[in-house]
Amino acid sequence: VFANELVTQVVGTSFIIDAFAENKTPSVEVQTGKVKVFRLDKFRDSQNGKPEEMVLLTANQQVSYNMDKKGFTSGYVTNPAVLKTPAAHPDFRFENAPVPDVFQTLEESYGVTIEYNADVLKNCRITVPLQDETLFRKLDIICQTIGATYEVWGTRIVVNGPGCDF
Repeated sequence: VFANELVTQVVGTSFIIDAFAENKTPSVEVQTGKVKVFRLDKFRDSQNGKPEEMVLLTANQQVSYNMDKKGFTSGYVTNPAVLKTPAAHPDFRFENAPVPDVFQTLEESYGVTIEYNADVLKNCRITVPLQDETLFRKLDIICQTIGATYEVWGTRIVVNGPGCDF
């Protein structure tokens, strides 16, 4: 798909492109599957045998392109969707669950990457119903419960906290 100054190459997926002529920061959001997003000039280069310069997006990821600076900014969509219902906790209800297991469930369910110090958080356990919450609200609740914080850095969610050795 050629839109504005972007080329989006489908790799089996569903996605949304916001690239109207007046939009100075066109974007691509992936709902399922994968897409490659190129600047138009770099796509042409790749077709002529030069190495690809692109952004690979998977489900629940998005990229915005700053046309003035000619640069991409990647991250997660505003409300990531559940991609795979977790077998162990299909309703996202956790009882006395180790926080690393909760994070693993969220990673597998939403296709996200959550980074944390496993040694620090290994003794943290939570009991919490999260079934009706968005991914980021789930993270807010978990982090508030264990006295931690999280930040989203591109397509990484980084959790920091003191642990639960009390």
